[in-house]
Amino acid sequence: MSVGANARTYILLSEEGEATHRRMLNGTTAKSEGDMVTLTSNLLEAVADSNIVGAVGVCAQDIAASSYGTVYCTGMFKGTADTGVDFGLGDFVYNASATKLDEGTAGDVPVGKVVHTDPAEAGTVTFELWSIILKQIDVLT
Repeated sequence: MSVGANARTYILLSEEGEATHRRMLNGTTAKSEGDMVTLTSNLLEAVADSNIVGAVGVCAQDIAASSYGTVYCTGMFKGTADTGVDFGLGDFVYNASATKLDEGTAGDVPVGKVVHTDPAEAGTVTFELWSIILKQIDVLT
């Protein structure tokens, strides 16, 4: 995969460890490579603001509605911070929308942790993805 080759929402920078991706069934709306997803009734759905479930991962390919596709469940990703959000190293990242990250509100579940920031790349944040299916979120409890 070539990083930055198209306008993906979240861009994979590095995979980690073994079994970093899973083949999963999509819901009724097509997903694009780079979309962050969660599970609703065991089907992939796009994440949204006030995410109280967490993320499953990031689509590794375009996935047609009601079809199986591959989802990255771990890795380092580059994403976009919501307007006015200034992340620091080690901050938890949450979903502001399906395409933006923020600092979350009460009850939100983080989708990762900031591993790199660069003032020259204003609004861009590099984060380690935490997948609910791999139980990485347990570090918070």
